[in-house]
Amino acid sequence: MRPLSILLVSAIVISAQSVCLAKTVDLGSALGPAVNLYQAQVQQSPTLPNDYDEQLQALSETYHSLASTIQPGDSLSFSDGRRVIVAEFLGHGDSADVWRTNENLALRLPLHSYSGSNRTDLEDSLVAAELYLRGYEELIARVPRHTNKILASGGLEYQLVNLLTAQGDASNAPLILFDKFAMDPRHSGGEEFEFEGVSSETLIQGAYRLAAGLSGFSKLAEGIQAGWQVDRWVLFDWSEGNTVWEPSQGERTIFHRLIIPVYNERGQAIGGREEHPPFFEQAKRVALRARACRASLLTPPK
Repeated sequence: MRPLSILLVSAIVISAQSVCLAKTVDLGSALGPAVNLYQAQVQQSPTLPNDYDEQLQALSETYHSLASTIQPGDSLSFSDGRRVIVAEFLGHGDSADVWRTNENLALRLPLHSYSGSNRTDLEDSLVAAELYLRGYEELIARVPRHTNKILASGGLEYQLVNLLTAQGDASNAPLILFDKFAMDPRHSGGEEFEFEGVSSETLIQGAYRLAAGLSGFSKLAEGIQAGWQVDRWVLFDWSEGNTVWEPSQGERTIFHRLIIPVYNERGQAIGGREEHPPFFEQAKRVALRARACRASLLTPPK
């Protein structure tokens, strides 16, 4: 058996090695100038440089180079002075990387290049971040209980949001995704069933409450996503802004059927087809298939 003193020394050495491996990654050195450059282009600023594309490309390559070195335990710094220690890479979508922080929050960053990706600049990710922030303001004002809150934001550089899990902070249970629940084939049986440990009837009732809250919109964003946390569906991602319903403009709400005219080869209207935003279409499908709340999502709340 090894003496206790040797074990303690070994533990100290291992701990020191771990500290040495952790590093500071200055993402702000690339993201800060890139965001300023992008915003100057959006605003058509007279100070916009003629070589905008070249400058943004160079900053993009610098960011991708820095982001590719991030490891758990690293401290990320941003141009506003904030430092965030990351603990685990959670994944990425089409426009953002997501990390779990050492404070058990989720950190959203602009997407960086991956093997097989043809992404070479930041512009698409910055556009997506701008739309994400715009959509957030609309959702948090109208459905605050169903919108994942942004706790801190460096503008287009990063967003710190709540880390969603199925049972809240007390558990690391994976989030139940609405898309996955909506497509479960057991809905066609018309009977209640357990979906990842939660009653399907509970999830359907929650979907109705969410849809009722969204009735103030005439259009929902493409790519909107929701996950079940504890007792409600929470919206956590979207790819564009949502259109608020303005009755004076004669717009339809998401509860109204949108009829798209169908024409024959002579250009004559011969009928129409219904369309709904993808998220609401899935919610409608769930309601129609389920025994409880049958068709309730199709009825505007009073």
